[in-house]
Amino acid sequence: MNYIYYTRTSVPSSTNKEWTWCDTSFSCYSDSNCRDFDDCLWYTSRNDSSRIHCGTALYPHTCWVYPDKDHTQAAIAKARQGKSWTWCNPDVTCFSNWECMSEQGSCFKIAKNDTKLIGCGDGVWPHSCWSYIG
Repeated sequence: MNYIYYTRTSVPSSTNKEWTWCDTSFSCYSDSNCRDFDDCLWYTSRNDSSRIHCGTALYPHTCWVYPDKDHTQAAIAKARQGKSWTWCNPDVTCFSNWECMSEQGSCFKIAKNDTKLIGCGDGVWPHSCWSYIG
């Protein structure tokens, strides 16, 4: 089993822009590998693949992204602030947030179409979908 240690101690580029890992279940070899994954595209509102990259000095085969203004940590935290959450999409075994965001699924309805409120995994339930109540 591969484990990814999530840290921001090694900036993937020379800029000070906010960035985050995306689709950590996959080993990439080029930026285009990462640009095919919905979990990475989610951070860019699915429209700017130039923000998505493969590899850092410490993690050469891991996808990362510069999120757009709607998907920064601050924007996500603000959207979730003060809201209760619940498990959702019980038939889905997820490995990325995107797998929980099906428009037909209960998470999408609970979040009232706001994908920032939907996620995958938590503690002892690493492959279960959850949603903040929109």
